[in-house]
Parts: sequence; C-alpha cells; structure tokens
Amino acid sequence: MAEGLRVVRGPDWSLGNADGGEGHVGTVIQDLGNGTVDVLWDIGTQSTCKTGKDGKFDLSILDSAPLSIKHIGIACDECQTNEFTGVRWKCSLCANYELCTPCYFRDKHEMQHPFKRISAPGYQPATMKKRSISARSRAIGIYPGATVVRGKHWEYGTQDGGPGSPGTVVDICSFGAGCNRNAVRVQWENGEKNVYRLGSRGKVDLRCIEEAPGIEYYKDHLEALDTAGLPQQASASTSSSSSSSSTYIFSSQRGFKEGDKVCVELPESALRVLQRGHGGWSMSMAECIGQHGTVKKIETNGDVVIDCLDNEWRFNYQALRKVPTLQVGDIVQIVSDEDKVKAMQKKHGGWSPDMNTALGKCGKIVKIDSDGDVAVAMGSSAFVFNPACCIPAPGSKPDNIGQESDTASSVDGLASSTVDDERTEDSQEDEMDVADLFARLMVAQMLLSHQRGVFAASSDLLVIAASRGDASQVQKIIKQQPSLVNEKVKGITALIIASHEGHKDVVEVLLKANADKEIRDEKGNTALMAALMGKKEEIALLLISSGSKVDVVNADRRTTLHAAVVNGANTALKEMLKRNCDPNVKDSWGDTPLHDAIIAKNNSGVSILVAHPQINPKVANNKGHCPIHLAAMKDDDMSLGIILNKFPNLKDIQKKDGYAPLHLVALNNNIAAAKVLIKANAFINHVNGQKLTPLHLACHQGYLDMAKLLVENGADVASEDKDKDTPLHLCMAGRRSGAGGGDLFAALLGLQITSEQEIKDRVNIACFLISKGASVTCQNDSGKTPLQVCSVDKLRNAVAQFAKQNQPAASRLASSLADLFSLLPLPCSVCMEDISNVTFIPCKHKVTCRKCCFKREDCPLCNQTIQDRIDQNGRKLVRDESCNLQ
Repeated sequence: MAEGLRVVRGPDWSLGNADGGEGHVGTVIQDLGNGTVDVLWDIGTQSTCKTGKDGKFDLSILDSAPLSIKHIGIACDECQTNEFTGVRWKCSLCANYELCTPCYFRDKHEMQHPFKRISAPGYQPATMKKRSISARSRAIGIYPGATVVRGKHWEYGTQDGGPGSPGTVVDICSFGAGCNRNAVRVQWENGEKNVYRLGSRGKVDLRCIEEAPGIEYYKDHLEALDTAGLPQQASASTSSSSSSSSTYIFSSQRGFKEGDKVCVELPESALRVLQRGHGGWSMSMAECIGQHGTVKKIETNGDVVIDCLDNEWRFNYQALRKVPTLQVGDIVQIVSDEDKVKAMQKKHGGWSPDMNTALGKCGKIVKIDSDGDVAVAMGSSAFVFNPACCIPAPGSKPDNIGQESDTASSVDGLASSTVDDERTEDSQEDEMDVADLFARLMVAQMLLSHQRGVFAASSDLLVIAASRGDASQVQKIIKQQPSLVNEKVKGITALIIASHEGHKDVVEVLLKANADKEIRDEKGNTALMAALMGKKEEIALLLISSGSKVDVVNADRRTTLHAAVVNGANTALKEMLKRNCDPNVKDSWGDTPLHDAIIAKNNSGVSILVAHPQINPKVANNKGHCPIHLAAMKDDDMSLGIILNKFPNLKDIQKKDGYAPLHLVALNNNIAAAKVLIKANAFINHVNGQKLTPLHLACHQGYLDMAKLLVENGADVASEDKDKDTPLHLCMAGRRSGAGGGDLFAALLGLQITSEQEIKDRVNIACFLISKGASVTCQNDSGKTPLQVCSVDKLRNAVAQFAKQNQPAASRLASSLADLFSLLPLPCSVCMEDISNVTFIPCKHKVTCRKCCFKREDCPLCNQTIQDRIDQNGRKLVRDESCNLQ
C-alpha cells in the first residue's frame, strides 16, 4: 500500500545521484512486494529502491497524505483542519495539541517542545527530538513555480499544447475525493489550466524540467519507508475508548459501489464514535447493527448512504462490511474479531460463547436458510452465522473443532447455541436452539453416513430426517419404531425442528402419528413457538388448528404473541388473540407484545394489538418505557399515529424521570415522530424533572432541523431549566452524544466539540434562536450568559459577531434559514471568523467569506454545484488556493 507516497532519500541511500541529489522528491509508483519499490523522481528518472530488503532502507517518507491516511476525530490545532491526512504530530508537553505535517514543518507551536510522530492511526508513537535543535533540509521538485512537461502516466491528449510544451505549476491540490496533496495545478502556455496527478493511485502525469523549492523538512524526523510495516488492511475500532487500528482507505478503495449489499459490523459503542463528523448518531441507527443494506450513494468524503430497514442511513464507511454471495459447499473463513461477530450476529441467530472456537477458522457451508443465514460445519461442530461474518476462502481446508472418534459421541456432542442473557430494546428478538442444532445435525448426518453407510431407526435419524424435510424417511422410521415420535435430541423433538424449518409434509406426518405438540425444548419452547420463531406462519396456523396451546410462556417469559409480532406472523396473532391470549403479558424484560411489535416495526401488528379491547398501552417495561415512548425513540411515526388515534391522551404521558414522548424525539432527532406528536397537539413546552423542554434537548444535541421544527410550532426560546439555562445556553455549551439516560448536565463540563460540522450546526441554531428573540445576555444560576458557557472559540466568536450585528433586528428576520443566509451578514460557514461576503452562482446563497469560498465545490446550504463566485462588488472571483504542502 505504498503507491503514491512522496519520498526523499533515506538512511541507507546507496544509489548515488539517481534521484537528482539530496532533497529531491519522488513518488512511489509500484510496490514490488519483495522489500523494494519503484520510485519515479520528479526529474523523470526511475529507480528501484530497497524498503526492507537485506535490512536496508533507501527512502524516507516525506508525505503520506496521497494515501488518504486519515486521523478520525483529530483536528490540527494550528490550521484547524479536521481529520487531516498524512502524519499526525502530537506535542509531548501540551495536552491534546496536534499538528498536521505542513504545520509541523512550518514550525508552528513551540519549537522547544518535543513531538511524537504518529504515522497512521493505531501506530506506536515515535518520539522526536526538539525541532529547535534539529537540522532542516529543503525539498526540491514539482512545487509551485516549477516548469513541467508531460510525464510517464500522461493521458490527457493535447491539453498541454503537445509533446514538449512547458507549463508552470500553480499550486498543490487534490485529485479525487477524500485525498490530499496528491496532485498539482498547471498553467500551460496555451492558456489551459488543469489538475494533474502527483501520487494519486501511484500515478505521475508530469516531469520536471526546471525544479522549484518546496517545504523545508526535518530529515531526522522522517520515517524510513518499510513496506513490510505499512498498513495492509482497513479495519475499524471496536472500542469506544481507544482504537487499535483505523481505516484510512476510502470506501471506493475498500470495494464499495452502488448496489452492493453491506452489513453494519460494529457494536453500538464503537459505531457512535465513528459517526462523529460523519452524519451523526441517532438511537434508531442501532437497529441497523448486524443488518444488511444496499449501497445507494457514496459521498465525496467516503461516507456511504445505505438503504436498510426501509430507510436511508449515512454511515462512516469504516462501520460497514461487504456481504459476500455464498452457496452451499463453499469454504469460508469466519471473521476473527469477536466484537464484530457479536455485533453482526444480532438478529442472525445470536452469539454463544462456543462460537469463540470458530473465530478465524475455516469451515464448509452446509445450509443456507430462508433468511440467508449460513450453517458452517467445522469437523463435528457447526454454527449458524450471518453471511457477513464469512470471508470466502476457496481452496482452504476446513478446520476440525470438537472432532470425536465414534459416531455416538459425535451425535451426543451436539450442543445447542444460546443467545446473550442481556437483551436491549435495540435487539429484542426470539432465538431458538433449533437453527444451530440443524447445522450440527447436518454434520452428524455426514459422519453417520460415512461410518455406517445404512441408517438404523433411531431418535437421531428421526430428527435429522425431520430437519431435512424428508417426510418419507420420517414416516418409515415412525413405522418401524412409533415410540421415537416424541424422543428428543439435545432437548428438541422432530416436531419442533420440522416446525421451525417449515417442513409442512413432515409436520403433518408427525401430527398423524400423534406427536405431542406441547413438549418443550430446553428453553421452554413448543412446536408452535418454534414455527413462529422460524417465521413459518403456515405451520403455526396448522398447529393452532390442530389444537396446540396458544398461551405458551417460555423460560424468558416470552409468549406466542411476542414471537408472532417479532416475526410478522400477524394472521397467527389474530388467531391467538381470538383464543383469549393476554395482549398485556410481560416477558422477563417487561416488554409486552405491543412493545415488541414497535421494536420489530410491525405496524400491522401494532394495529391489531391496539384494536384489542383489553389492550393497556400504559404498561411500562423494565426501563420505564411505555409503547408510545418506544415508538418516539424509534422514530416510528406509523405506530405513534396508530396509538394516538385510539388513545389521544397519551401524547404527553411521562416516564418516571418526567420525559414525555416529545422529549424523546427531540433527544434523538426523530423528525417524523415529532411531526406526528405536534399534529396530535402534544404540549410543545412540556418540562421533565430537570425542567428541560424538548427545545432544550434539541439545542443541547445540536439538532438544527429539530430546533427549527419546535420553535416554528411554538417552543419558547426563553424557557429556563432548573439551573436557569435557556436553550441558547445549552446550544453553546452542549455536545452531541448518543441518546440515553443519566444526568444530562454531567456531560456539560469540560467537554469539547471536535466535529466541524457540529460547530456549524450549533452556529446556525444559535443564529436562528437569536433571530427568534433568544437573549445572549441572560444569565443562568451561575451568572453566565450563553456566550460565557461556550468553550469553543470558533462557535463563541461566530455567534457573538452575529448577535452584535443582528440582535436589534432579530424580530424582523425571515423565518427560514435560507432567507437568513441570503439576507444577513452571517459568519462564514467554513472559518466562522469573517463575514460571509461571496455569493454562489447559480443558487445565489451567501455563506462563505472570500478567503474560504474556493474550499467548497457545492453550496453547504442547498448542495448545488457552484459554477461561479461573486464578491460584494459584483466581480467574478478567480481561484486563489489556500495553504498546501509546498
């Protein structure tokens, strides 16, 4: 992964003046894979250099930015570039002070302070000596002012005026989305000006005939290029507190394209961290964990928009894994990361501790069920996995896990999988031992077939035949030994597994043989529960009509109603309600079937339950959530509408902490649900136990659209909480976080906003609130104004400037944010220091200053492509690029 690196001669340089001399710069154009690379020097010569071969290192890395090595969540404290590319330089003496490579080499910050070099996310920091006592060298090559002609990888026809025509390098820039300092802009003598590759994907379009001086650098602070030590695989952090490795390969390089099937592979804690600055986080996103979606769009910064669970979501590309296309008989390797596998197993059979033995191992796919989950056999063991947990490994040999010496022990060793004991509202689902047992039975069958050749009637063979849907074999075995019909294999009967797998012919044979419909497995599930959990509604209806008990409660206190709504078996749900099943029964987590219907987004199930004459929609689960609270948190506007249509008085029902549904939608930025509640006349200024209104919460989280919706529907911008903080106070002092319980204000002290997008959102919210009459001079209980509680200089300065210029006329401002941008001298949306004074054409929005107007290719307000930029005097502006590594 060295192609594109900008390099200079290194510690073991042995090629004379092949590079043109000390300080001359080149580009790695090919990693030869044997500890050597090919380098194309800016002067046009090419060399093969050692990068670890024989323990020698001919090169040092001058700049790794062309590789898109990106430091997630880190900003340069000098130039304020967020999530910059290239090497990260961290001050050893100052807490949390970071520099990008250009600022470090330009001697920003204290020269007497030693720094640590962090080459890529997850790399061990290397301590540098002080810059004040370090020798400097000057880079020479293709830099602004250099004269160039077409080079090795030229593919642009006669843009340059023809072979040998010279041009002048204007500046260093980017070639393609998500990269930096991998191209230059050239002005040709024929008047053409275009951008050409200088490291982009290892390509160099130009050759230098007259070099120019570039940046000065500290030679001893550069890292020797060791291709064996470069990151080879993109991976995402699975820890909320630290990252052992981090992706710097953008989604297009990771193999994502529109139409791909992908899976969200990270647990919630890690996903929340990655979403900062990449579309943000809402509680509803947790439902996507482990689920498959389709790529709809790839953003310019690498973020991926996917269609998942009937909604579109924007994810950091590091949170996604491509789902392979698999077939029975394929050899696959299981992902080795336990946290990721646990996350991806959500709603795909769950996780059990014995799966640890399969991580990183190879196995053979023996079955693919109707949901696409795969049964993977490894020796005498087998497991059911989300296909996203599988990496195709053609030609590999399956591993043996738990191999036994004889057939009896193989079958006796069948162990049932379990799910995590802890269940949350984001992952409530019904699991059975049947799915994993099926895979194990397939393995047992292969072993039996190999060792015996001919089957003798036994309970093992009966359950195997039932699991395969072999009705004739089942009938034959029962005819030989009728007493086997109710025998169990590891707690599961033939009827239970046939019901779960949906083998109607087998179920009918077993029922005719008087199979006991009420025998339970080790978790208390009957055949009816198994059919519902297996999403086999036709079988469930057959069992109900055959007299199966419908009021079954398993070991987790889950009932047939719970199983029906979770798995969309709404016809069976109606039949069981007709047979007097209790619609308000709670499971071990306190959830009723109505809770589960909302969690499963089963709106038809919600309608059926709400219409039942005995339904009690005020029943709260163990977390204190009534169904309407859950619908509010999930942004389930359909379920909200159904419940409120029959029970309109629930619109303001409070939890024990005083949170009403409107608080919950505001905290989670659930716009659709908010509109339903507002239409139902929910009290817009409802206060919770801390006297927080929904507007307080929206402003604390930095949700612009939610804040606007609430204010436009009567929310009081001057309302005060128990500490006399107004929404503007919380906007200025808050920090976006995941929704959840706990003291909201415990998070307000000492926290810094790191996302540039969040800062911009808060500037816009504050300006909007001020335009609606919010005061910047009101004091809270601590005697502080909104500006005084703000610890982010950019945010405070931008809002102070707006308030100073526009507070007197605030009441006359237009109500929409678009009008606000076009009519008022707002702070620049990029630097937030100067006034916006450049108008974008064609949209005519004025949202940046002159200095920053070329840092955007599309308008941040309307997303239209910018064709021209006009200053306050009506003159068309010409690009004047900002700071580059020169």
